[in-house]
Amino acid sequence: MRKYIFYKTVNLKNGKYYYGSHYGHNGDGYLGSGLVLSDAILKYGKESFIRYDLKEFKSNNELFLFEDRFLKIYNLAKDENSYNIKNAARGGYTLVNYTEDELIEHYKKVSNSLKLYRKNNKVTYSEETRKLQSEKKLGTNHWIYGTQRPNDVKEKISKKLKGIKHTEERKNKMKLTNQNRPMVTCPYCGKTAKKHRNMVIYHFDNCKNKYL
Repeated sequence: MRKYIFYKTVNLKNGKYYYGSHYGHNGDGYLGSGLVLSDAILKYGKESFIRYDLKEFKSNNELFLFEDRFLKIYNLAKDENSYNIKNAARGGYTLVNYTEDELIEHYKKVSNSLKLYRKNNKVTYSEETRKLQSEKKLGTNHWIYGTQRPNDVKEKISKKLKGIKHTEERKNKMKLTNQNRPMVTCPYCGKTAKKHRNMVIYHFDNCKNKYL
């Protein structure tokens, strides 16, 4: 049975740590999905990290409320030994309520924080590493895999995305990305298509024909 877990992940090489929340099992190998933490895991390897499960909760909401309060009390975003880059829990897609200017400012801050971290720690990425970063967010590896967004959240996201116009450069990048996607076939229903988000969500282990 999966649990709502508040945990601490520690880098055994340098003692740095990360606090987070996870819906899963004790000892399931999950270390965290924070941006800076993910960079560190790629740099040092999973074997250099250990996760300590500190507290369990009865619901997702209780877990996020506790995490949010904990991060703010200890101001972990300002702690040089912490991999947390913000004093807030995920809390359920909080960016959907941001204005356009607030979103731009948010992404700039995240980008600058990552650039500074990578520069100070001399983190560089090979093509192989970039591929691994992409693959670890696909299918069951994604942090929200198997969860359903509430209808009110879906509606907010839909309203936020409506009317957005992409530049020609952005359109060309999206077109090129789609052209380079490999063809895959669902083993349960036989549908063949390019490997994209909908194929992962509605086919393979999630295919409605899996148990027929």
